[in-house]
Amino acid sequence: MNQDSPSAMPPPSPRTLTESERLVAMLCYVTMMIIPFIYPVVVLLSRRRTRFQTYHATQSLVLGAAMSGFWGCLIFLSLGFIWAIPPFGLVMAASLLCLVPFSIGMSILIFLYFAYKAYKGEYAQVPVLSQAMQSSHWAPPPD
Repeated sequence: MNQDSPSAMPPPSPRTLTESERLVAMLCYVTMMIIPFIYPVVVLLSRRRTRFQTYHATQSLVLGAAMSGFWGCLIFLSLGFIWAIPPFGLVMAASLLCLVPFSIGMSILIFLYFAYKAYKGEYAQVPVLSQAMQSSHWAPPPD
């Protein structure tokens, strides 16, 4: 068999990510729980960012915006129920406001999951948000 034929050559290996690249991508998610939106924006404004870091910084921003929008809707609906239907609205508002701590706890778990995946060097995707983010060219598609 001829060793020079293209079918005999092994496929090129993907570039391995350095630990600092994976750490920066992980911190994009972890800092969203402490100081939201600041660190991913700093990463995106950095001149020394990689494609992997850009992907995770953009995804953490989009995920954080979606979660903030969800919390805002819960609070807005609660206040709307209180205003629209005063006696029954108070019960509805209280039940909706009880969902806020649960949703914050779930968002912390989601951010920690994506931080773990980023540190492992994976391009973890949020089902709807990642496709929308890539189709609008906000972030590069995974390699």
